[in-house]
Amino acid sequence: MTTRQELFEKQSHIDAVRKLEQDLYKAKQRNYYSSTLQSRETIKSLTLPMAADLDKFINDIAQGRATTTADAFIAPELIKLLEFVSTEHIVVVLLKSILDTHGAFENPTASRVSNFIGGRLEDELRFRYYEITAPEEVVKAAWKRITEQGSTPKYRRISTKLITEKMLDEQAPNLDKWQAWDGLYKCSMGLLLLTFAHKYGLITFNVKQQGTKKYKYVSLSPELQTLHEQTYEQMKSVAYYQRPLIEPPLDWQVIDDIAANNTTGGYHTEALRSQLKLCRGFGYRSRFGDLSIRFLNTVSKTAYCIDHSILEVAEALKQRGISVGKFNAYERDIRLDERMPEALTELPTDHPDRTGGCL
Repeated sequence: MTTRQELFEKQSHIDAVRKLEQDLYKAKQRNYYSSTLQSRETIKSLTLPMAADLDKFINDIAQGRATTTADAFIAPELIKLLEFVSTEHIVVVLLKSILDTHGAFENPTASRVSNFIGGRLEDELRFRYYEITAPEEVVKAAWKRITEQGSTPKYRRISTKLITEKMLDEQAPNLDKWQAWDGLYKCSMGLLLLTFAHKYGLITFNVKQQGTKKYKYVSLSPELQTLHEQTYEQMKSVAYYQRPLIEPPLDWQVIDDIAANNTTGGYHTEALRSQLKLCRGFGYRSRFGDLSIRFLNTVSKTAYCIDHSILEVAEALKQRGISVGKFNAYERDIRLDERMPEALTELPTDHPDRTGGCL
């Protein structure tokens, strides 16, 4: 017979899967598909093996094994840039860009994806260049902006660039600024990395005739699609919300193993217990005997109840908007959930137009 607690835990799994699907939809709408959990896991699994192959790919071309003149020209340029960024960083930029264009467009052209990759790579390299060469105060301001929440990654990158260069004009006018890439250079750099992704088996090219012109379209390879879908299914299978139990937890049992492998107690369904072990730290090697387990079971069955009179007072204070001590009686302003106008996101966070004179 299914208990109330088991039904409650199954509902938490359903809610968590729904949240994954909502996050996926929102990420696609914002053209930032690579921010989803399954994309991050896919990128993590591919980064290190791809980085070693990218290094060999670039050096082979630089040594005269290029397939095109464009590759032969741009590969040595990319090698020079490795002074500021590692091949792992480049692979992450490449994978994120491929997944983002895949989420935003059904069948993007190779030129669109190449420009997108080149623009992302330039943003990363510019940031790393200033991180090495700019004064410490400028670097701190850049880090603060690039990690700040509240705007899309695109506008964070734009505003970081503007803030950094404005501060450099004031504090280090003699510092050589990053030389912006022109459109052809940016597209060539992106196309080189796109060619690598094709050789690695991540994407496929499809050439279609439209009138008198031929267009090359980019699609995810069946192998990458399969890997991505498998990762998503794995995320869904283990998704859950760790909610308080509505019935007493299951007793923990003594096992002849370390506590990090003990999943006998706590939640009622095996799916949740398998993820919530008695000791969850990676380095825990402790073993618990009978006395420790009996004490733990006694504590876990001790009910902690809220004082109903205190709850009534708190609800009354909240309704009247009265704060007492650490109890804050406030309602969230709906304007906090509204998107900031683009013109404001490009300004420093302490600019009067953004703060409204509150600072």
